[in-house]
Amino acid sequence: MVVPHRINGKNVVRKTFRLESIFDPSCSLELARYTEDDKKEVMAKSFAGYSSSRFRRGLLGRLAEFVPSPEAVECAAVFTGMPIRIINERITEGRALARSFADLVTDGGEKGKSFFAAIPSNDAREPYFFVANALVANAQGVLKPSRKEPLITLEMVRYLESCGLSAGYFNVIHGDSSNSEDVALLAMTRSSKDISIVMGNQSFEKDREVVYSADHTRAIVIDPAVAIPHLRLSVENPLSCLAEHNYVVVGEEARNAVVDALVEIYSSLDSDNPSLLEGRKGQIERETLVQLAAMLNQGIVHDTMRVSSPGTLRERTLSPDDVARGMVVEHFTNDPRVPPNPLLTSPLPAYITGVRCVPSIEQAIQDLEEARWRLPTRKSMAIAVYGNLPSAYDARLEALAYEVHRNKSPSSMRGIVHQGIDLREILRRGAQ
Repeated sequence: MVVPHRINGKNVVRKTFRLESIFDPSCSLELARYTEDDKKEVMAKSFAGYSSSRFRRGLLGRLAEFVPSPEAVECAAVFTGMPIRIINERITEGRALARSFADLVTDGGEKGKSFFAAIPSNDAREPYFFVANALVANAQGVLKPSRKEPLITLEMVRYLESCGLSAGYFNVIHGDSSNSEDVALLAMTRSSKDISIVMGNQSFEKDREVVYSADHTRAIVIDPAVAIPHLRLSVENPLSCLAEHNYVVVGEEARNAVVDALVEIYSSLDSDNPSLLEGRKGQIERETLVQLAAMLNQGIVHDTMRVSSPGTLRERTLSPDDVARGMVVEHFTNDPRVPPNPLLTSPLPAYITGVRCVPSIEQAIQDLEEARWRLPTRKSMAIAVYGNLPSAYDARLEALAYEVHRNKSPSSMRGIVHQGIDLREILRRGAQ
């Protein structure tokens, strides 16, 4: 199978590269590389004409009816390690999300920004989320899906064009991220737009770019009674995008309540083979598991981490298989010479919930400020606060993350916000 670009209403393939699945070495995919001629075609038609609010409402209704082909779903499963059942459930959620966005289209409406959006893999809701936000914001641009999940976005744009969307309103491009020529051409295309939205860690960040760091979700827990229902939902619900968490808990009493709740939640998920977490949320690359095991073992040896659940792992060296099954890890140090626990700054995906107990809200904010400076981006993706936070901390909290969520989950499976991000407003106003 060869996966083409979709440029100005046409399938385009000039050069290709081969991608092999790390989960099934017998499976591979040919994708279009991004060439100079591809870039010229994308940039030659930078404006496809804005659509009326009535038409965009109708398109959102049609988007809610879009179902990717079985081939696209199977490709996503093979290359991301996500179970087909979960991919299909997330497609259903994505369709519901698109349907809910129709009410957000305002009559008339100002023109949105032109954009370049890099869409991450491992969540089939993401293409629906990006496209729905762009239609609401009256914004047009370039979609670059992950090479691990390229077909869902490609088929979606073809489908919308068949429903009347102007050719070139959304262009879908690929490219070999290991090839310097492709990378340079993609960067030129990205810089030609009003705004660039990149999901994942990057070593750069410019004025017109919003780069969301793929760091672990963070929260300050002041009132565990408010936080615990979210902990349960985000760990147990297979549709939750929050597979990893870090909770900075204020006070020993709150710490005890949070750890007890997490231990109970993870214990209920315990299974021998395969783990329920892997079966619900997908596989993690072996190399990543090896890195995580090494990081956790180092913390245990230096007495800055301890495993709270499962209890059978407390007295032995952790293996990659242990990490794959999910765990609750406490991290702690009051030594200012010791940097923030790597769980606060690691981009590595894992089914690990980290808990750090601090004596005060001031210390919680300081920990997160220190961790932020170790990220490659200006801010974290999102931070939640559970409990009453004095207004004196508002400015410091706003400086920590693009989105701050108070007494509610950073993830809404239906509605404006997904993974803590309000893309609609970003596409309307640009980078701030």
